[in-house]
Amino acid sequence: NIAANDLDIRGGGAVFGYKQSGEISRVGLEHYNSILKAAVSKKLNKPIEPKEVDISFFGKSLIPIYYVLGETERFSFYTKINNASTLEDIKSIEEELIDRFGETPQETTNFLNLAKLRILFKKTFAVSVYIRETSVSIVLDSEIVSDGFINNVLTYKNDTIENRKFKESKEGFVVDLFFSLGFDWYENISNSINLFKR
Repeated sequence: NIAANDLDIRGGGAVFGYKQSGEISRVGLEHYNSILKAAVSKKLNKPIEPKEVDISFFGKSLIPIYYVLGETERFSFYTKINNASTLEDIKSIEEELIDRFGETPQETTNFLNLAKLRILFKKTFAVSVYIRETSVSIVLDSEIVSDGFINNVLTYKNDTIENRKFKESKEGFVVDLFFSLGFDWYENISNSINLFKR
């Protein structure tokens, strides 16, 4: 059955060579492989890796051309960062960038920090995170939210938080944290990550 689905997605391809006639060219090889890996794990009753949290960010988050000129090198760094599974991996990539190209510009620091958050949030019950200029909204799995959790958020000590609100949405239970303009979003979110751990 998996082989049949694989054939549907990738297509039969050419008899000689690497050309595929199916959908793989549209979804990309890495994404296709992750879908296939999840399908195989499900079939074999193996634990599936935690779903990645969707993170929406208000600012610029990229490796600009003026910082890493070569397109191949730039895409190589994007791939390394997206494939990183630990904070140590990200730190190593950041050190390589600094060693080869100098201090990272703000948009690249943002990209690296978002990759770190993606890793940190894997062990939480967060579904998605929205980072704005003066607030952070963390959407959680409603079924896991308890009175104890709400109390922990309300009593969490952080002098930079100006207000805290809770609401229900179609996505789940939302925790809104409000800050002043120019707040250090990465530091504030990473320091509060234990509140949202499973």
